[in-house]
Amino acid sequence: MVFQRAMVNHMAQLFLQPRGAHGACPEDNKTRNRYFETHGISILPLMRCALIFSLFLILLSASPAWAATYYVKNGGNDNLDGLSDATAWATVAKVQATVTSGDTVYFRSQ
Repeated sequence: MVFQRAMVNHMAQLFLQPRGAHGACPEDNKTRNRYFETHGISILPLMRCALIFSLFLILLSASPAWAATYYVKNGGNDNLDGLSDATAWATVAKVQATVTSGDTVYFRSQ
């Protein structure tokens, strides 16, 4: 644990060095590459993990994960939750009061 903390601190010093007016100079990049080479750390798996994690976050934020499906039918009951055909609502007024963007509503006449 102590070795890992020392390594993280050393890497943080390398990556968080003050930059010049035009960004990182080539010597900084050489120092970073030399650190990874001498310590046997490959940057490719880290880059792959970062890419996969980024794609996962993009897909997660784009999917309607919290969307609900509601049911409305003749003979339904507005006091129920409307989440299945057996507990369907009876009126469109209940739909308007409850449904939000991304939700799906199925209407059944008989």
